[in-house]
Amino acid sequence: MQLPESFGIKVDRRTVEEINRGNEALDEFFRASFEFKCRPDILGIATNFHEKLAYAENTVHSPGVNSIADIHDYLVDAAKMGYILDDAGLTKFIHSTIDIKNKNPPDPAFKQDMQRSTKVNSMSTSFQSGSFDSRTFEDYRTGKREPVQINDYVYFKVLVPHTDDTLKKLRTTLKDAPKRDTVLENPYDMQRKSTSDPEVQGELEFLVKSLAELRQNWLQLVAKKIDSPAAHDLRVQQCHESYARIMPRATSNPLINNWTTPFVLGAPTQWECLKASALFSKEGMKFEYMAFHIAGRELGYIKAQSTGRAHTVVHPMWAGMKPRKEKRPARAEQAVPPPAFDLNDLDFSDYGEYPDGNGEDGLEYCTAVEMSSDE
Repeated sequence: MQLPESFGIKVDRRTVEEINRGNEALDEFFRASFEFKCRPDILGIATNFHEKLAYAENTVHSPGVNSIADIHDYLVDAAKMGYILDDAGLTKFIHSTIDIKNKNPPDPAFKQDMQRSTKVNSMSTSFQSGSFDSRTFEDYRTGKREPVQINDYVYFKVLVPHTDDTLKKLRTTLKDAPKRDTVLENPYDMQRKSTSDPEVQGELEFLVKSLAELRQNWLQLVAKKIDSPAAHDLRVQQCHESYARIMPRATSNPLINNWTTPFVLGAPTQWECLKASALFSKEGMKFEYMAFHIAGRELGYIKAQSTGRAHTVVHPMWAGMKPRKEKRPARAEQAVPPPAFDLNDLDFSDYGEYPDGNGEDGLEYCTAVEMSSDE
C-alpha cells in the first residue's frame, strides 16, 4: 500500500508532548482535538465511490479501484492515525489520477431500481433514472436481458422474484382474512345501542355525517398523486385538524357533556375514543389508511387497553428501558411443572451469615431468590 500522502491525505504527526507546551498547553490540546474531530468525515463518500467505480469497471481489482480501496482503508483509521482528507481533496485526487478512467460512475442498476421502486411507492414523480431507463429494469426483471454484474444478478434474478413471490403468497393468505375489528368498533356500537335518548342518537348521527364529509375532504386532498412527502404530510395535517374540530353540540345533556370531560388528564376523553371508533366503524373498512393517520393515537389506545395488560409509561422512562420479547405462557397441555427447589441447597457463605434473617444493622433484608419469586 502506498503512503497516505500519495493519495492527497495529510497526516498530523504531532505528539502530545509537542502540543502540551507553553502556559496554555491544555487549551491548545483541546483546541487541536476539537479541530480534528470536527472535520467532515468522508468515509461514506469514499465507500460509495468505490462501490460505483467497481460496478462500472465490473471488477474489484484494477489500479483505479485499488487506489480508492486504499483511501478507504486509510480513512477507516483516520481518527487514531491523524489522517486528514476532505471532499475537495478526494475529488482532486480522482480527477488528477490516470488510474481512474471513469471520473463520475453512475449508481448501480440494482440501486437505481430500488430508488425507483421507493419513489413510485411514495407517490413521487420526481425520480430521475440516471444512466438506465425503465426498460432496462423491466428487461432484467422479465429475463429479456441477463445482468452482467454479480450484484445485479443477485438482485434481479434472486431477490426480486423471491420478494414478488412472497408478496403474492401473502396477499393470497390474507385475502380471506376478516376485515372488521370488533374491538375498535365496540365503543361506538355500545354507545349507539345502550340508550334511546333522542339527543344522544342525534349526536351520533351528526358524528357519522361529519365523518362522511371528512372522508370526502380526504379523497380531495390526500388520496391522489402528490409530488412530495412534505406536501402529503401537510394535507394529512389539514384533515386531522378538521377531524379535531368535530365536537358534540348538545352539551347541555349531562351524558353528552360527560363525553368531553377528561376523567384523567392526558388520557383520551370518552368523546375522542367514541369519535375514533365511529371513524373506524364507518370509514375504516375502505379507508384504513385514513383512519389510522387521523385517529391512530386513540385507536391504538383502545386496542391496547382491550388486552387488559397494557402498561402506560412516560416517554423518558420508555427511552431508558430495554423492552424484551414477551414470554408467552405455555398452553395447559404443554405446561411443565417447575423443578423442585430447596433454598438450603444454595451457598450464601460469601454474603455473610445472618441466621436470624437480619443484617448487621438489624434491618430486614431479602435474598435475590425471594425477590424473583415475588415478581
